[in-house]
Amino acid sequence: MNRLLSYFLPIALLSMLLHPDGVFAEGQKVDDFEYIPDPIETGDVIVKVIDRFGNYEYEAIPEAEYTQLKALESTNPYRISPFPRIEFVQKEYIRYVDPFQSNNPPLSWGPDRIGSSVLANSISGSNEIIVAVVDSGVDYNHPFLKNRMVRGYDFVSNDSDPMDVHGHGTHVSGIVVDSTSDNVKIMPIRVLDGQGRGSDLNISKGIRYAVDHGAHVINMSLGGPGPSPMMKEAIEYAVNKGVQVVVAAGNNKADTKHYYPASDEKAIVVAATNQNDQPAYFSNFGTSIDIAAPGESINSSIIGGGYGVQSGTSMAAPFVSGVTALLLSVNSEASKEDIEDLLFMYTDDKWQTGRDIYYGEGIINITNYVTSTEPLSVISPNAYSQQAEKVELKVILENAVGKTLYVKIGGQQLAQRKVTQNGFQALTVPFDKIESGNYTMEVGIDNGQIHKQIPITITNHTNQFSIKDTGGSSDTSFEIIIYGIKDGEVVNENLHPTATPLYHSGSIGDTAVIDGMDVNELKEKLDYIVAVAKSANRDTPLYVRELVTNGNHMFEPTTIQKIAFENKLSASNPNAMYKNNIQLSFKGTLLPKTLLFMTPNSEQLVMYVERGNHLVNFFSEDFFYSEFTGNEKELNLAVTEQNTFEYNFISNSDGVGADGFMAGDYAYLRLYMSLDPFIEVGDQALEQGSNTFRIKKGDYRALLSHYVKDKRELVVFRDINEQTALRNSVFNYGGTIKGEFLINYLADGLSGKILYKDGFGNTLYTNSGYYDYLGYAMEQGEFQPAFDTEVWSRVTLTDEYGEQWQTTVQGDNDFTFSPAVPDGKYTLSFNYENDIYPVQNAVATVLVENRQFVKDDYFHFESKIDIPVDKVWTVTVNREFKPEEVVKAVVKKGTTVHDTWIEQKNEAKQLLIHPLTPYEYGEHYVIEIQLYNGKKYRMRFNTVTK
Repeated sequence: MNRLLSYFLPIALLSMLLHPDGVFAEGQKVDDFEYIPDPIETGDVIVKVIDRFGNYEYEAIPEAEYTQLKALESTNPYRISPFPRIEFVQKEYIRYVDPFQSNNPPLSWGPDRIGSSVLANSISGSNEIIVAVVDSGVDYNHPFLKNRMVRGYDFVSNDSDPMDVHGHGTHVSGIVVDSTSDNVKIMPIRVLDGQGRGSDLNISKGIRYAVDHGAHVINMSLGGPGPSPMMKEAIEYAVNKGVQVVVAAGNNKADTKHYYPASDEKAIVVAATNQNDQPAYFSNFGTSIDIAAPGESINSSIIGGGYGVQSGTSMAAPFVSGVTALLLSVNSEASKEDIEDLLFMYTDDKWQTGRDIYYGEGIINITNYVTSTEPLSVISPNAYSQQAEKVELKVILENAVGKTLYVKIGGQQLAQRKVTQNGFQALTVPFDKIESGNYTMEVGIDNGQIHKQIPITITNHTNQFSIKDTGGSSDTSFEIIIYGIKDGEVVNENLHPTATPLYHSGSIGDTAVIDGMDVNELKEKLDYIVAVAKSANRDTPLYVRELVTNGNHMFEPTTIQKIAFENKLSASNPNAMYKNNIQLSFKGTLLPKTLLFMTPNSEQLVMYVERGNHLVNFFSEDFFYSEFTGNEKELNLAVTEQNTFEYNFISNSDGVGADGFMAGDYAYLRLYMSLDPFIEVGDQALEQGSNTFRIKKGDYRALLSHYVKDKRELVVFRDINEQTALRNSVFNYGGTIKGEFLINYLADGLSGKILYKDGFGNTLYTNSGYYDYLGYAMEQGEFQPAFDTEVWSRVTLTDEYGEQWQTTVQGDNDFTFSPAVPDGKYTLSFNYENDIYPVQNAVATVLVENRQFVKDDYFHFESKIDIPVDKVWTVTVNREFKPEEVVKAVVKKGTTVHDTWIEQKNEAKQLLIHPLTPYEYGEHYVIEIQLYNGKKYRMRFNTVTK
C-alpha cells in the first residue's frame, strides 16, 4: 500500500484540501487547423504532501487511490484536517524528446553561425560555470565530454549514475561543449528513460537538484502537450535563485501555447533555424518564443564515443545555453536580468522588426561581442547572415552624441540617424531598392571618419528552392507549387477560395527560382504561404513547408513519413496498374490533390511524404482505397478483401426510354469520402456493363456520369457504405426522372433543396456549379474541369401576375432566393431538361411571408401596417381565443421570437399586443397562435418607419 493511503485509512475523522470535481476531465480543445498530440498520462496524479509545519514534498499516486482518499474526505462530518494532508497539483504527464536523424552529415556549422567560438577562444582562467543538462543523462566517458563533467544524478533509477542509454542528452551536451570554453562544465541530470520519456515529477526533481547543487544554467530540450503546475513551480524556484532556464520550443510546427515548458514565461524559449537563416520547418512558434538558434543538421557527440547529426529545437536550445554560460564567464557579477538583456541584444533580427513569433528577438549571434571600448562596434549583421528587404542594424557607440550614424551600399546612403545618446543603438536599414546579390555595407559616423565594412548577401523578392532525396543527395528534377491559406481555406492573393497555386516553377538543375514573389508582403494578407515540392523520383519525399521569409529554401528529409502500399486482392490483374494521389494537409487544411505514381498491381509502392495527417488515395480498375496518414512516421497499408466491401456499377441504363450504351458514349465514376466538404478519393472510366470494385470500408458518395453521344450528360449520385452494400450492392440508373422540392420552413430566408431522383432512387445533380466544387482535379499544376456538362440550374418563383424571381442552384442541390421577394403566393418551379430519360419536373405552390417560406396551413388575419414600436396596440380578429385552448401565442421576426405579451380583451374578438421590448423600425413581424386542436392562426404586421 502507498504510504499516503496508509496515513488516512485508519482515520475516521479526517479532512483534506482537494482539487474540485472535474480534475480528471479532458484538456481544452485546440485550434482545428493544428495537429496537437494528446498529452501522455501515466495514470498517476501529482499531490503535495504537507506536514503540520507547512513543509511539503511532491508525490505521484495512482488516480484510483486519490479518488479513494477523496471519498474518505467527503464522509468526514467534523472537517478536522489531519497531517500530513494532501493538495491536488496536476495529472502526471510524460515529457519527451523528438530529435530527427539527418542525412549527409556536414561539419558543425552552429558555433560559426552564432559566433560562440570567437568568444570561447578569448576566455582563459575564468570561473567555473555549470550547465545542467536535464535530459536522458550523458555518456560521461565520451572523449569529447569526459573532461567537462561534474557530478549529477539519475532520477529514473534513483542513483548517482546518470549514464545515457538513449543518446539525446549526450548529443545536447556535445553542443554545449562545442560552443563554449573549458571553464564551462556539464552537470548530467537523467530524467528521461531509454525511450526518451520522463515524468513531470522526475523532471521537476531534476530542476531543483540542479539549482541546489550549483548549476548556473539549466538546459531542458524536452517537452510535451499539457500544463504542469509542478514543473512551473520548479522553474520559478530556479529563476528566483538566479539560474537561467533554457528550454526547447518543440518540433510540432504548432503554437507553443499548447506545450510545456515551451509556453513558460520565465524560461528562455528557443526556436530552431536552418543554414539559410530560415525558421526550421519543424520548429514550434508563438508569443513565448524568446530567441532562435541553429537546429537543423547539427553534428555532435553520440553515445559510444562517436558523432552524429540530428535536427530539432533540442539542438537549438543548447547553443543558447552555451552562449549564456560564456556571457556569465565574462560577466561574473551580472544579474540574471543583465544576462538576458545581453542575449536578446546580441541577435540578428529577422522577419519582422523587433520580437516576432518565429525568431523571438532574433538569431543568437555573439560574433562581434564587445569586450573593449571602441567608438563604433557593430553587433549585427555579420558576414554569416542573409538579408531580405531590410536589416536591423545593431551597434554600440562611444563619444558619438551629436554625430550622425549612417549606412551606405556602393556610395548610396540607405539610412541615417542623429545620435542622441551613447551605448546600444538599433537602426532599420531598407534594402527594397537594392537588387539581390553580394555587397559590402558601410556603417559609419560623421561621413566616414569612423566606419566599418560588412559583407552581406541580399535576397530581395527572390526565392530559391533546392531539395534532397532520402539519401541526402540533391534532386535535379522537381517542381515547386506555392499555395496561400486564409482562415483554413486555400485562396488566391485576393483571398478568394481557389485551388489554383499562387506561383509555380520547375527546377533548372538542382534549383528552382521564383522571382517576384514577396513572401513578406503575402504574409500581410494570408495566414500561411505553403510550398509543395514534388519530384518524379520516388526516393525524393513530397515536401510541404511553410515559407516565412524570402530567401534560399533547402528541403531536407528530416520529418518524413514512409508510406508503403500493397494490393492484396486475389482477383486483381497482376499486370494492370493502380494510381495514387495525395491531398497534403497543412495545419488542418487539405491542399489540392497532387498526382503521384502509377504502379503495377503486383508491386508494392513505397513513397515518402512530409509528416502530417494527409489523405492518401489508391485506386485502379477494381478497387478504391483511402487513408489519413495520422502523422505517423511509418505507415504500412494494404487493400484486402477483409478491409473492403464490394460494389457493382452498371455503366449502361436499364433501357427504359434510353438510347443504351453506344459508340461515342462514356460512363465515369468518381468516389468521394462523405466528409464536410466531400473529398474525392479517385476516379475511373467504366466499361460497358458490370464494373465491380472493392472499396475500403467507410462512408462514400458515388457520383456516376453518363454521356450519350449528341445528347446531354446525366450525373447521378448514391451514398454507399458497407451496410448499404449488404442490402443492394448494384448501382443501376435510369428510368423516369421525377423532381420535387424540399422547402426549408425553419430557415431565416427563402431556401430549400431540389431533389431529382431516377427510377432506381439515385439523386441527380442539378447544379452545374457543383462540379466546380466537387469535380475538379489538379494535374501538372493546372486546374482542369473533371468533365464538361450542360445543366439548367435556375429555380423560379412566379406570382399570379406572371412576375418572376430566379436564383441558381448551389452546393448540394441547394437554392436561396433574395430577401427582396415580396410576400404572397407563388408557383415554385425548376425545369430540368434531359433528352436521355423522361422527366417529370418539380413544381410546387409556396407562400412567402416575412422573407421566409411558410406552410399554408394557417388561418390568416388581415395584415397591419405602421404599427408603433413601443406602444400597446389592438387587433380585431374573427373569433374569440380562450386561454385553455391556446398552446402558444407569439410574435416573431423571421424565426426569432420577440419579447411580447398577447392578451385577450374582455372575451371580445380583440387582442391586446404588449411589446415588452421595442420592435425595430420598418420591419416585418408576424403574430402566430396555435391551438391544442391543431389549428393555427397568423397575422403579419409592419412597424412604422423611423
